[in-house]
Amino acid sequence: MRQLRKALQGLLLFALLALGAAAWYLNLLPLMLSWLMQQPRSLSDYQVDLEARPIDGLPDNVSGLTYNHRSGTLWTVINRPAQVAEISTEGRLLRRLPLRGVRDPEGITHVEEDLYVISDEASNRLHVVRIASGQTEVVAGQQVHSLPLPRWDNLGLEGVSWDEQRRRLWMVNEKWPRRVSHVDGAFGAAGGAVVDWEHSLMVDRLLSDLSSLTTDPATGHLLLLSDETAMLVELSADGRWLGALPLWSGYGGLTRKVPQAEGLAVGPDRAIYIVSEPNLFYRFRRSGS
Repeated sequence: MRQLRKALQGLLLFALLALGAAAWYLNLLPLMLSWLMQQPRSLSDYQVDLEARPIDGLPDNVSGLTYNHRSGTLWTVINRPAQVAEISTEGRLLRRLPLRGVRDPEGITHVEEDLYVISDEASNRLHVVRIASGQTEVVAGQQVHSLPLPRWDNLGLEGVSWDEQRRRLWMVNEKWPRRVSHVDGAFGAAGGAVVDWEHSLMVDRLLSDLSSLTTDPATGHLLLLSDETAMLVELSADGRWLGALPLWSGYGGLTRKVPQAEGLAVGPDRAIYIVSEPNLFYRFRRSGS
């Protein structure tokens, strides 16, 4: 009887440890979420005002998003076949162009004028491209920065974002490891060393994957998007946790969970734009704005 009791106690302890580990990994601990939502400048101030709008004219595999302050429009990338597309802040397709020289585009960021940087997950390279009015196709330029290939296929370089204030190009590795890194210098693409952000370990523990990132030009804060955790988080430049917006039904005015969130951008009015890979468009605005 004593041996049976010990065995049952051992099984109970193992089950509790397993549940605790799973809850930590999946970010579903209610106390943690409650604490996140109470932080200052919380993303919980945001409410969706365009939800799950299909981007008519685009196929599946929409990924990556950036805001062009000159044109007041958004750009995204599509793979299979590789393309770039311009869309309005209402989620309407404006134009679509074939993309040459990039096998698996996953992220895009506007730098200045007609210059953009596109990330290629297949080769783990950053490509500088020009997209001007009147172009009929986009061709990857010669300026590239290569990163070490990931240990696992399709789990490498995902998101990329140009930080004008710091003259820094941010990038995220999707998984194993989940990593935030950056390159400093002219456009952050050609030359310069890739530096892992010193606070990547905290991100690695809190989010189960990384699909995109951007900086808020008004604050300089870093916004990170996770597809698997279905969450948008805000961090200060020194890694302090500032807030979170779960992309689940019932949060931020959402009626349904955002499926496979893959692209993220912030507009000059601090509106937040998200695209999901099926080809759905979301816009969130701060309450009262």
